[in-house]
Amino acid sequence: MKRLLVFDVGATNNKWAVMEDYQVLKKDSYHTPKELDSFMAAAEDIIKREGPGCDGIAVSILGTVLAGDEGRIEQGGNLPFMTGVSLGKRLSALSGLPVSVENDGRCAVLGEYAAGALKGYSYGFGLVLGTGLGGGLIIDGKLVRGAHSFAGEIGYSTLDWMSMPALGSVAGMRLSFTGLLERAKEEWQEKSLLRGSGRPELESDPPADTYQLFEMAEGDDPLAREAIRVYAKELAVLIWNIQCTLDPQCISIGGGLSMQPLLILSIQDELDELYDKFPYVIPRAKTAVSGLGNTSNLYGAAYVWQQRFGKEE
Repeated sequence: MKRLLVFDVGATNNKWAVMEDYQVLKKDSYHTPKELDSFMAAAEDIIKREGPGCDGIAVSILGTVLAGDEGRIEQGGNLPFMTGVSLGKRLSALSGLPVSVENDGRCAVLGEYAAGALKGYSYGFGLVLGTGLGGGLIIDGKLVRGAHSFAGEIGYSTLDWMSMPALGSVAGMRLSFTGLLERAKEEWQEKSLLRGSGRPELESDPPADTYQLFEMAEGDDPLAREAIRVYAKELAVLIWNIQCTLDPQCISIGGGLSMQPLLILSIQDELDELYDKFPYVIPRAKTAVSGLGNTSNLYGAAYVWQQRFGKEE
C-alpha cells in the first residue's frame, strides 16, 4: 500500500494519520470545526504539513456519501454544513492528490475486513456503537452500497414501530452513547418516584456519563446493570434480525461502547437466550469484538483508497 494521509471525521473530533502498508506512522486529532470554512482551513493546514511524500488522501466521514470520484456528501448528518459538499473534489484541488471519501460506518467495517475482526471472512457485517449506530455489509471483500448508497445503514431501522416517527424509536438513537445514558437516567427517575411510598431509598445517584454507568455496573449497582441488560437485549435482537436477513459468517462489534467487556458479555448472554428459546434451529454467526478499537475507520478509509487508486500505476 502506498503512503496515505488519512482523515477520520467525527461529530466531536477529527483524527488524522499517515499510513503505509496498514501501519500507522504518525497520528493526531483535533476538535471538529462546526462550519465549512474552518473545516477546510484545518484540513488544508494538515495537508500542507503532512501531505508531502504522500501518494493520496483517504477520508472517513459521517453522513451519506455518494459513490463517485467527487466524494459528495449527500447528507451530512451531525455535520449539517457538509451536506451537498463535494469533499473529495475540494481536497484533491487543495492537494493535487487522488482522494477517496467514504461513510464512517462503512470504513469501520472495511477496516475490520482489512486488518481486524472480519479479516479472512468473505461474508461479514460490522456494527459500530458510538454517538450513533453505524453498519456495513461485506461480500467477497467488497462493500455492498445498495441502489441508493444506503445499504448497511442499520441505525435508521426501528426498534419500536408503534412510536414512529419519534427519533427515540430509531436504533441509531436508542443504541447510541446518549440513548443508553438517557434511558439509564429514566430508570433512576422512575425508581426515585417510589421514595416515600414505603420502598427502599435508592442506593446511588444517576450516572453522569456512560463511563460512570459501566463503573457502577461493575460495582454491582442493580439499576446500572439493568440499564445495560436492556440495552444489550435490544442490540441482540438487532443482531438476530441481521442474521435472519443477511446470514453473515461473522458480525463484528466496534465503536467506543465495544470496549466495555461487561457489555459484550451481556450481548452474548442475551443472544444465548434468544437462540435457546427460539423453537427452530437457525444459523448463528460468530460475533467478534473489533480488533482495531477506535482506529478501524482509519484502516477502512485506507482500504477504500487502495481499492480505488492503489492498483493504478
